[in-house]
Amino acid sequence: MNKLVLSIFNLLLLLPCYCQVSWFPIGAKWHYQFSSMIGSGLTTLEVLSEDTLIGNTIYKKILSTTLFGTAPGSIDTFNEFLYVFEENHVVFGYDKYLGGTLLYDFNATVGDTLEMYFGGLSPYPFIVDSIGEIEFNGSSLAFQDIRFPSLFEVGEFAEMRVIEGIGSINSHLFMTILYSSHLIFLPIIFAAMKILTLA
Repeated sequence: MNKLVLSIFNLLLLLPCYCQVSWFPIGAKWHYQFSSMIGSGLTTLEVLSEDTLIGNTIYKKILSTTLFGTAPGSIDTFNEFLYVFEENHVVFGYDKYLGGTLLYDFNATVGDTLEMYFGGLSPYPFIVDSIGEIEFNGSSLAFQDIRFPSLFEVGEFAEMRVIEGIGSINSHLFMTILYSSHLIFLPIIFAAMKILTLA
């Protein structure tokens, strides 16, 4: 009996195992530096320990804090809550006007069209050009290269890389940021964004 248990244990150690990446562990933070024609700033997203029930879905609650400067010596702070959930390698966000919206789909294969939304003047279609794996902090993470029509040059396409558990390396996790208490959304594709750290 002991030999059987030991053999099964050894077999399990030798079999490759897949560990799903958790997108939203409590306390995870994303930091983004951005600039646009009207100013620049920093946005921090932090996963809170609270969950929220919206409809029949339990969403993780994320605090978004944006420091935004439009003139020397002038800094405004904006806070808002964002809501997300992940299920079977697909990440959804909650938009108060549209309801649940697709953020990322890691079940998609090359050539698939994704129903993603940037807000405002959203380009369409989003097409998965390539998929693969990338080494990040000692972990192997899936990535997708996605192309979409440029809003600035007719007939041209822009590209973004999305990494599992991180999001787009070219833009904000949620694609749009609330810049004003008057609910004016600016598409992130108009701003140059950079991930500073991921804690």
